[in-house]
Amino acid sequence: MRPQELPSVPFDEVESLPDRSGVYFAISTEGEILYIGRAKSLLLRWRAHHRAGQLKAIGRVRVAWLLCGLNQYRELERQFIDQWQPRLNWSDSKGNRCPSSTTVAFRVPLELRDFYQSIADRERRTLSQVLLIALEDFRSKAKKKAA
Repeated sequence: MRPQELPSVPFDEVESLPDRSGVYFAISTEGEILYIGRAKSLLLRWRAHHRAGQLKAIGRVRVAWLLCGLNQYRELERQFIDQWQPRLNWSDSKGNRCPSSTTVAFRVPLELRDFYQSIADRERRTLSQVLLIALEDFRSKAKKKAA
């Protein structure tokens, strides 16, 4: 499933969202998935969304949706966030980082940075997202090796 291919409306037309439960995706014109959430009513959720200011500032954002039952939407949202790691899901509505994460600064050799940047460009992710995925992959392999 590609969120970019789901039904969608421009951000300024969210009043036409269905009044049904589902998972929603805020997507930039470049196809970057900026935010993923869930709602019992997509229409009511977007009438006063806490990310509206950020998304308006980005400009030309579309809201796509996948209709699903209340018994599915929580798990689907989690899976989609894990899969695409949208940058706005990792910050609060004022742009501050999530309390469940931390910022780590380190130097990356240019060759390695260029390698991961090419992956980020190809997958329409940020360099930070790709590096986080690489770290999580490394951790997973290390856990398996230790077991």
